[in-house]
Amino acid sequence: MKSNKKIKTSKVDLMLTPDEAKEKKITWYPGHMVKALRQVQERIKKVDIVFEIRDARAPLASKNKELKRLLGEKSVLVLINKSDLISDVDLKKWQAWFKENEPNSMFISSTKKTNYKSIVSYAYEILNKKHQISNPDTQRSKKMRVMIVGIPNCGKSTIINSLVSRKAASATNKPGHTKAQQWIKLDQDTELLDTPGIMPPRIETEIQGKWLSAIHAVPDSTLGKDEVALFILRHSLKENYDILKRHYKLEDELKDPLAILEFLAISRGALAHKGLPDYDRIYQFIINDFREGKLGKVCFESL
Repeated sequence: MKSNKKIKTSKVDLMLTPDEAKEKKITWYPGHMVKALRQVQERIKKVDIVFEIRDARAPLASKNKELKRLLGEKSVLVLINKSDLISDVDLKKWQAWFKENEPNSMFISSTKKTNYKSIVSYAYEILNKKHQISNPDTQRSKKMRVMIVGIPNCGKSTIINSLVSRKAASATNKPGHTKAQQWIKLDQDTELLDTPGIMPPRIETEIQGKWLSAIHAVPDSTLGKDEVALFILRHSLKENYDILKRHYKLEDELKDPLAILEFLAISRGALAHKGLPDYDRIYQFIINDFREGKLGKVCFESL
């Protein structure tokens, strides 16, 4: 619906050029992550297998390479979570890639119905195969101890609660929420060690930092809600314009990010003092809508 209401524009230049945005370094590695990484190293010998949780929207960027060094030869089952938030085309491409490059992997969605017993069964299968190679004359114990690792906000707590069919781990959308390790009994033979979300000490590229900010592995305050929202908006304009237009009821000529922000200020009633746009509220609208999948299915990494 077209609005005739005029809006006052702010003198602040909200739109960073690509070169200006590129100069911003994204680093988030609080002290408890250093401690958590050390605890992983200390306890890795006590577990049989590691569940590494990643985000399907950035399946490689959400991998912590530092963990790989600490895990050594330990068996790993990679669980690529939030697969419902990427397109079927991207899902099939990445499933083929993982089958070839990281075969001990499963694509899941912690918010959709998933057969979580199949995850535990797959883990036993991995361990049994490994045991048959190293000790073919003996039978492996039915007991299994699992360590679950991943970057912040990848869905670890939701997955754990689904595995045990009860609220065993606290789930929140705040990165860095879990700060202590805890053992959780899945069944008579299986125990799981939950660990805090751990970021790599260094994010390799600026664009990876923006991906991780968009999926909320990094707190919004690190990059700034304005830059997170504008990155999401620019990406949506390029990749999912029809969905963006339909969701926000945009007029045909609205393809400029700043013009869209001003339009949203009117349509959502997000106006501050003297009729200026309340940009903080608009940024939060965009960020929330993206993370809930309302702006279309997105996989930042392409093959």
